[in-house]
Amino acid sequence: MTPGDSLKLERLMNQVVDGVLSDAEELLLETWLRDDSTARDRYLCFMMLHADLLWDHGAAASLIGRESLATSADQPRDVSPSLSLSHSTRPLLSGWLSPRLAVAVGLVLVGLTAWLVPRFVRQHGNAGSGVRVSAALIITLEALQGTAEWSDGARKWQPGSDSEQRLPAGTLRLDGEGSSCQLRFDDGTRITVSGDAEAEFAQDSQKRLYLRRGSLTADVARQPDGQPCVIETPTARIEVIGTVFTLVADSEQTALNVERGAVRMQRLVDGHEVEVLDQRQAIASLDATAEMQSVRVGAPPDSWRQTFDQPPPAICKGTWLAAVAGQPNRVRGVPCVASRRKSGKPIVHHGITARSGVETRLVTLHPTSVLKVRYRLTGEASLRIMLGTNQPGGSFGGNFEVKRSSQQQTLDADGWRTLTVPLSEFQPLMKRFPGPLDGSHVSLLMINSHERDVGLEVCEIEIRSQVP
Repeated sequence: MTPGDSLKLERLMNQVVDGVLSDAEELLLETWLRDDSTARDRYLCFMMLHADLLWDHGAAASLIGRESLATSADQPRDVSPSLSLSHSTRPLLSGWLSPRLAVAVGLVLVGLTAWLVPRFVRQHGNAGSGVRVSAALIITLEALQGTAEWSDGARKWQPGSDSEQRLPAGTLRLDGEGSSCQLRFDDGTRITVSGDAEAEFAQDSQKRLYLRRGSLTADVARQPDGQPCVIETPTARIEVIGTVFTLVADSEQTALNVERGAVRMQRLVDGHEVEVLDQRQAIASLDATAEMQSVRVGAPPDSWRQTFDQPPPAICKGTWLAAVAGQPNRVRGVPCVASRRKSGKPIVHHGITARSGVETRLVTLHPTSVLKVRYRLTGEASLRIMLGTNQPGGSFGGNFEVKRSSQQQTLDADGWRTLTVPLSEFQPLMKRFPGPLDGSHVSLLMINSHERDVGLEVCEIEIRSQVP
């Protein structure tokens, strides 16, 4: 963010508080908060400051005289379940924001309020009795691959991947297409966030999540009556009692795939709702005129082949090149962030990805499955191939990779190489998942070179179960 941007953002935030934001400025701030994590952090700090200015210090002093509110930094005190997230944010939003901007800003605050409560005013009981409470440790990080950042509103840090960690409510950011993070709520509900993703986690009387972008797979334990798990994205809201499903979201649409159970999905732009049952999918976009319906999908096939006769879907990475001068249709690798060094400097690989989507599901894996890739390079390099998987029931199944030197494959007359790898040679990237289960589904296939652009082009990918 440039100095000019900082001044402009500060001016907009002051206009929010003063209630003098124009329609054009409102739209600008809405877009800024949606797309820029630095702007969101600045906005939250700004609102915490104003919450402090509004706080009733006299009421707090009388409460502190009766009960110490200080807690250990390592063992925060639990937030009272009677303090609703929606009730805590509503006084702030309704006084300053129009309904449209309240939606955008509310999505920034919903899911974050539980970890902002040590600083925000919490109205509970008689008017004027503001109470400060500290955020609880609500979730356990079970497994991590790649680079992650967790923010609890007061600080940011990078969780380690070597052991389980308890975390307060907050925001998870993942860098890189191959990154994954699995988290577990205390009732056994597991959430796996994958890819270049950002998600917010909170819990009061209900679990509340906000998936800003990326992929999320959830195995939700049965929730108490009247207290569903609520997940929002930029375009959708879903309520879950207990089920297994996957969400893929960006700023323009949300794709829901339910493996088991039932999920109610609401399109935010117009409030239209559908119920999505086992083995069905639905999309909620910003287009209120688009048909929104639950459609049935079958299990992924036992074999899959891609020859790039058409450009790949937008959820896949790579530059499509049409056949020309005797060369086949193909996809060229593009730069992508694999992870980050401790300094924050990105580690950039060059490669392609294929992902399962609402309209395309990749393949089912078996012990005899074999991967074949036909590719070419402008120089010798080591290739990394990664498979992201879901278990037969839909839960996250782990990531697995294999590395091969291009020198191990022979060039054909047209300069192409063919790499063949049995599934048994893929190695686990997360300790919790030692190997793909028979019947697992491939949700992500990634092929890249390490930190060096060697002109990777791929013209054919195939995964097939071999007959013993």
